[in-house]
Amino acid sequence: MIKVLAISGETVPRNNLFCHGRLGVAVQLQGCPLSCLNCEHPEYRSVESGQKYDLEALVTKIVLVGQGLQFCYFFGGDLLVQPDAMQLLLNLRGCGFRDIWVETVGSGISGFLEQRASLIPSFIHLVVKPRLSSSGMAEYVDDHLFDRLREEDMLAYRCQTRDDFMEAVQQLRVQKDMAVRRVQFDAQPPLRLRWLRDQLLRSDNPLRQMFDLRINQE
Repeated sequence: MIKVLAISGETVPRNNLFCHGRLGVAVQLQGCPLSCLNCEHPEYRSVESGQKYDLEALVTKIVLVGQGLQFCYFFGGDLLVQPDAMQLLLNLRGCGFRDIWVETVGSGISGFLEQRASLIPSFIHLVVKPRLSSSGMAEYVDDHLFDRLREEDMLAYRCQTRDDFMEAVQQLRVQKDMAVRRVQFDAQPPLRLRWLRDQLLRSDNPLRQMFDLRINQE
């Protein structure tokens, strides 16, 4: 059973600049066993809220809302902690969804990536929010995560402090040879968007040549 807070057909996702403006189905999941200190959506942690769906019912609901749309985006509670995550996405593929994006902090990702590796071409794209020291979620993330992502995936760093930003930059420098090229930085108060933009857009910033960088204010 998967708990869902809301399913809507709209322009999604709200805060993902790489997919911004695409019409699709947004699925807000409810319930997450993790306790990240700077959780982006703490209201989605509780398992008390939301509606329970089995796989068949959830696929039917998403298809009904989509009415022929081919783009679907999962966010909120982490889908990859669900044992039926891959089967859900495969069922949606069979119903006409050709482009599916899933937000994740990397929990439960190892087995999922192994399953995705057999899908050629892959229709599943991950928006991975890598661990930072301030998140307190290091124990949940595969140390070899970066090596196993694909070019069509993206990284999304949520930075609240300058230390967060510097740690993210160091991660990217170390992982400069990974397949992922798209990186989004979300400025979260008290970090100022202007400061973040100035740092990333400096002419001497080597990351500008390595990655497709985007900046967002939450």
